[in-house]
Amino acid sequence: MSFTERFPVLLSSISGPWEITFPPDLGAPVKITLDTLKSWTVNKDEGIKYFSGTAVYLNLFEVSKPFLQPGSKLILDLGKVGDLAEVTVNGTPAGILWNAPFQADITGLIKKGTNKIEIRVTNEWTNRLAGDMKTPQGKKILNSPIFVRGGNLNESGLLGPVRILKYNDEVGNF
Repeated sequence: MSFTERFPVLLSSISGPWEITFPPDLGAPVKITLDTLKSWTVNKDEGIKYFSGTAVYLNLFEVSKPFLQPGSKLILDLGKVGDLAEVTVNGTPAGILWNAPFQADITGLIKKGTNKIEIRVTNEWTNRLAGDMKTPQGKKILNSPIFVRGGNLNESGLLGPVRILKYNDEVGNF
C-alpha cells in the first residue's frame, strides 16, 4: 500500500449558496441564503446574530463518476461547527457530530449527479440570552431571568469549510 492511500484526498469543496432556515418565533427570519459560511454572531440581523436553537443548512452538489470508486471511503468534513451538527445526505442520516473533527462517513450515501446535503446545526442558548439582555422588556425572545455575564457571543452555525475527502482504504482519522 502506498503512502498516499493512507491519507485523505480532497475530492471537492461544497461552497455556497447555502439556504438556511430558522424556526419561527425565535427572532430570526424564516429563511436566508448565504454565499459564504460564517458565524451567526457576525450577521447584521440581530435575530440571526443572537439566535439560539437549531437551524437547517441546505445545499445541492454535483458528483461525477470518478468520486464513486469501489473501495474508497468518502468522508464529509464540516470544518468548524458551533456547536452540534446532524447530517443527512440524500434523505439518509449520516450522523450526529458534537466534537471536532466534525466528520461523517458518507460512503454509499452519495450518487452520480445532483446530491442534497442537509445539516441541522444547534448552538447554546447563551447567545439568545445575551441578545435578550439588550432587548426591552416585552420584546425578549426567551424572557429569562438568567443573566449572561459580559454578554459575549459564542461562534455559532456551520463555519466550514465543508469538504468531501476520500480514503482509499479503511485507515483514517475521523
